[in-house]
Amino acid sequence: KKGTEDVIVKVIYCGICHSDLVQMRNEMGMSNYPMVPG
Repeated sequence: KKGTEDVIVKVIYCGICHSDLVQMRNEMGMSNYPMVPG
């Protein structure tokens, strides 16, 4: 439920690159979670 201090954001398009996937999968062993890739 949306509270009085919340907003709703409608995402129309989104993109992700190969580097983001490598980081999310921790393929290089250096990722820290939680993370915001991109």
